[in-house]
Amino acid sequence: MSSNTVLGIDIGSDRLKLALVSNGRVMKTAYADMPESLIQDSRFISVETMATLISQTMKESGIRAGSAAVILPGDLVYVKNVDVPLMTEEQL
Repeated sequence: MSSNTVLGIDIGSDRLKLALVSNGRVMKTAYADMPESLIQDSRFISVETMATLISQTMKESGIRAGSAAVILPGDLVYVKNVDVPLMTEEQL
């Protein structure tokens, strides 16, 4: 795999979706239905089971990747705009 290849992982309440992207092009996609008891109140009940589901879905679809990006739900993301003074690289 190229160093410009990344696996996008979207964990929804009903479905796990995977997209393998290389150099800006979608190379492969896959999905798996979520077990009913795996997510409650937008939280994983078992991280191990979620990891197994991702691994199995990758194996079944022939997806291999060294890098991954996970899509986070909006309620887990905090964004705030701040103004900072101009700084040198050393100050940063």
